[in-house]
Amino acid sequence: LNMRDAAIIVAACIVIGAGAVLPSPSASSITVVDGQSTTIALSHVPFGDAVTVDAVPRTPSLRTFFVYDDPRYVRGRGMSDRFANGLPIHLKVALAYRGLNATVALVDADGLRAVLGRATPGVCVIVPGGILPSTVRRDGDDELRSFIVRGGTIIWAGAPFDLFYSTQSQGDAPPRLSQADPSSWPRLYARTGPLDARDVLASPPLRYGTTASPLDRATGLTFDATTFHVDARRLMAISGATLAYVDASGDSSVSQLPLGKGRVVIFGDAFPDELDAARQIAQVVASGAWFEPRRLRVVATLASQTSQKSIDIPNDSRVFAFGEPPFYFPFGY
Repeated sequence: LNMRDAAIIVAACIVIGAGAVLPSPSASSITVVDGQSTTIALSHVPFGDAVTVDAVPRTPSLRTFFVYDDPRYVRGRGMSDRFANGLPIHLKVALAYRGLNATVALVDADGLRAVLGRATPGVCVIVPGGILPSTVRRDGDDELRSFIVRGGTIIWAGAPFDLFYSTQSQGDAPPRLSQADPSSWPRLYARTGPLDARDVLASPPLRYGTTASPLDRATGLTFDATTFHVDARRLMAISGATLAYVDASGDSSVSQLPLGKGRVVIFGDAFPDELDAARQIAQVVASGAWFEPRRLRVVATLASQTSQKSIDIPNDSRVFAFGEPPFYFPFGY
């Protein structure tokens, strides 16, 4: 039994233990009868809790996820063996709680390059440390960009988007970090773009958003860090959206942006741990915020004492219902 296998077993035990303290779906649930007129039926919802009901544009299927981590390279903020090995397991569970049966796998630098070179429909790559290996990102060579513009989906955290890459460690020499040429993304890193190429990784000033974005109620996200700049107004000017909070400087904590045929979701710093990462990512996916957040809207809020309600929903939409953070129980999908 090697250390990586042992870490996976430990992470699985953590999932089992976490299941003992999370609310049970059988104890609190929502039944959604989906149609043009949707009926929401609540059961055993804790008194005082509220349930948010969203109308979600019907999105393409997103059921295959690859989490990148490779200890041979600079890993980025918040990354560790425990985080890397635990996130795929926790994310699969968090998606299943929300009614989504997904495949979630951990890939190293070689695996990442293979994934980015494949056909992209339905595939999401998660880069929780925010630093790519030099095998896919070096000056004049950006395989991530090709993946996105062909229709791939990226969920990014821990560092400025696609701005830093790492060479592999060699013998006793540690891996080396370099800043990439931001000209791969002229709309993002130009003087009038939403991202700032001057952001640094070494002890960056920590910042947090306190003002809820217009989509905060519909996404239910609680992530509030804005350490790395994503200017909310400039983001919206290029068809992006703020999904959670905005800070005093106008930066977004969670952002969505269509690029080419693909989609990018950017978290403004590292996740605090793998459990929170799984919850936040699963909520972005299940709510449809990864695809067309500007069309996502709250159509009802139900109190625990309201057992049933009929709601008219727009054509070509589905319903996603969720309880209050941080666990978002109960769910209806």
